[in-house]
Amino acid sequence: MTDLQFQPPEALPQTGTIPWRMNGEWLDEERPFEVFHEASKWWRKTSAPIMMRINAYLTVPKLIEQSRLGFKRFLGDSVDLPAPAPAAMTLGDALDRRVSERRFAAGPISLRALSDILHAAAAARRVTTEKRPLYSRPYPSAGGLYPVEVYVIFLAVEGMPPGVYNYDARHHKLRPVLERLAVEEVTKGIETLPATNQAAAIIVLSAVFQRCTVKYGERGYRFALLEAGHLSQNICLAAEAVGYGSLAWGAYYDDEVNVSIAADGVTESIVAMLFLGAHDAEQA
Repeated sequence: MTDLQFQPPEALPQTGTIPWRMNGEWLDEERPFEVFHEASKWWRKTSAPIMMRINAYLTVPKLIEQSRLGFKRFLGDSVDLPAPAPAAMTLGDALDRRVSERRFAAGPISLRALSDILHAAAAARRVTTEKRPLYSRPYPSAGGLYPVEVYVIFLAVEGMPPGVYNYDARHHKLRPVLERLAVEEVTKGIETLPATNQAAAIIVLSAVFQRCTVKYGERGYRFALLEAGHLSQNICLAAEAVGYGSLAWGAYYDDEVNVSIAADGVTESIVAMLFLGAHDAEQA
């Protein structure tokens, strides 16, 4: 970076947690993204403790069992989703047709369509039986820890009132978080545009960071964000495959949305958002 000057490490003041880069450059602590990126790098000189921790999660039975507990639990009656149907569209066609839907057509989304999208994008599968079940999902996750949680905000879902639900990936059900809320109350933390006002549902992805950082340290935060990206693309492609549009969205007030999904904003926080709705014929 042009505004950073090289100085040898011994000449740098030892303030903050990361006052200088390993290569001797100044680290601008007023730019949090620089501090984060530097803190989450792996260095040969300092990687031994991290490697020992990772090895422990691969070999110590108690830690292996702990790593399989990456699911939230919500009390209350669940919403049974319809049995998912196989996608009628090939992966190649879904990739070719996927676009960011800039204007949705008015109209609800069916619970069956939501079921198909969630099952294809996020459902746990390939269960193996040992002492405890081991769940795998259709997207990469560092160490199989799955820090990302999926929430669905119903805006216009056929036969369902507006509300917020957590997706239970093991049982393919929706667990209520906040039910029977006014649409305005659910979406007040989201900056929308006329183009997004017709969306029928919103997918919120949060990360429970400790699921990943307990094994990978600061690097685990990167892995959680990568996982949210993998899952977001799954959702976009699955929506396209069942005939609905999607739009990844970043204009939201994090902690206001966190309240809606019962996240504290520290140990769990929103990391991604997507709108779902009917394709607009004029946009096609």
